[in-house]
Amino acid sequence: MHDADFLSEALIFLIAAVVVAPVFQRLRSSLVLGYLAAGVIIGPDVLGLVASSYTVQSIAELGVVFLLFSVGLELSMERLRVIRNLIFGLGTAQVVLTATVIAAIAVAVGYPVHSSVVIGAGLALSSTAVVLRLLSERGQLTSRRGRLAFAILLLQDLAVVPLLALVTAMAGNGGGTVGSILLPLGKAVLALAVVVLVGRLVLRPLLRVIAVGRSTELFAAVTLAVLLGMSWLTASVGLSLAIGGFLAGLLLAETEFRHQVAADTRPFGDLLLGLFFMTVGIGLSLDVIANHVLLVLGLVAALFALKAAIIFGLCRCSGVPAGIGANTAFLLGGAGEFGFVIFAMAGELGILSRNDTTILAAVIVVSMILTPLALAIGSRLHDYFDTLPADDHEQMRAETTDLANHVVIAGFGRVGQSLMKALTVADIPYVALEFEPTRVARARAAGLSVYYGDASRLEVLEAVGISRARAAVIILDNTAGAERVVHQLRARYPGLEIYARARDNPHMHRLHEAGASGIVHETYEMSLQLGEAVLRGYGADEGQIRRIIDMHRADDYALLADVIMPSEDSSADGVSGGRAGSG
Repeated sequence: MHDADFLSEALIFLIAAVVVAPVFQRLRSSLVLGYLAAGVIIGPDVLGLVASSYTVQSIAELGVVFLLFSVGLELSMERLRVIRNLIFGLGTAQVVLTATVIAAIAVAVGYPVHSSVVIGAGLALSSTAVVLRLLSERGQLTSRRGRLAFAILLLQDLAVVPLLALVTAMAGNGGGTVGSILLPLGKAVLALAVVVLVGRLVLRPLLRVIAVGRSTELFAAVTLAVLLGMSWLTASVGLSLAIGGFLAGLLLAETEFRHQVAADTRPFGDLLLGLFFMTVGIGLSLDVIANHVLLVLGLVAALFALKAAIIFGLCRCSGVPAGIGANTAFLLGGAGEFGFVIFAMAGELGILSRNDTTILAAVIVVSMILTPLALAIGSRLHDYFDTLPADDHEQMRAETTDLANHVVIAGFGRVGQSLMKALTVADIPYVALEFEPTRVARARAAGLSVYYGDASRLEVLEAVGISRARAAVIILDNTAGAERVVHQLRARYPGLEIYARARDNPHMHRLHEAGASGIVHETYEMSLQLGEAVLRGYGADEGQIRRIIDMHRADDYALLADVIMPSEDSSADGVSGGRAGSG
């Protein structure tokens, strides 16, 4: 009978998630809010279908383990190295200062020190799930403001690990002494060192052996074994299960199997994480929230004002332009999903009362709902502060100093904009240069990484980090300028991948001689694409179509050279002088 009851409870959870969550998805809202709403609806204060139980909470805790696992899995030494100054400088300052100020306010209004520290720590964190979704929907993840927000969010996610250890320590028998707090943190550092050593010596060779066998089931089983085993080990030494999940993700992130691991574990993680947020919704007391609705709204307003002021001030002290600083400040002004984790743990350990955890959870929910509105306000402030920039190399250099392995697009016309959209979908960072001021103004108003400057000048390209870039794409109308910049880049940066657009046959050969890695002939490619459409319309076999297209692309379009002759006035495009525009 007990098994049937548990099955019916699980079925209710699944049905609620299937019905409610898609509604929030259609509203372009966060799925986190959908799961919270589903939990409230099936909880004791609405339909009363389920009540929070130890079994459900234990399973839901695995959702937090998978969430921290995904955070660790996204990290790599290269990624940390590129934005280390933003992460460990600005990000650390934001978490420490915000948590300290909020904790001081909580102490001032009468909360105990332990409770105040937990409140400050939980509210200092912003919503990674909501913010990254908003930035992704607007194509701003790889923009300057997107990179800045990501760096701060990444440090916040990393801070969850020591914060969970801190909460555990404050509830221990040590009475909250410095030694009782530092001991778990020391254990976490020691566990991290052991994990790195084991990962390099054991896990990578093991995964390679399993990968050779091409057994996806065995590969997924080993991944789950590493994740759950690491969580069990950290719990055994007095740390939380979630810390073990983070360490397991960090361990696997340094292997070449990171992407496969992410694909294998994402369905489990998303399902269990949804279950966790539904249990949070079940635990929300609507009576408590209704009795304190003005308090909740006041706390949300105060939280946004305080965090936005702190983040904006830190951004300005770090040399971030006012427009980007204001946008980032409002975007990260709310609280986030990790606050649920910290407050739930603090409630279970007796550091916070049930009323306090309910009110704080309501503050998090409302702030997450208001984050899109905060982004709109921040964008307005960004437009107000960030007028059309001058051809200022120092500003370009300052705003792109955290970029590496990015793509530099020289020219932001129709082709450049299409390329930008493809890079954005693939989450590949880029910087574009354009000399048409209206186009730059519109692009920057949309939050795109586009700068005003003459892309045919090497010093302008160097100002946007061409020395750290992986590739440059030259799409300039001035053919002579395009050839000159390709030649200069090849001479200065031999390892740089340089792609260019050729106007005609002579231009293509000159770009090749200048050192371009890849050249797209706009006339030939248009002809081939048109021919491909015609052949497909006539019902030609797809394999035959591909062979024909590949044959005509071979040897620098040699077969087409006899058909499409260069224009007699092709040199007209190559008139030297004047600044380079784009196509």
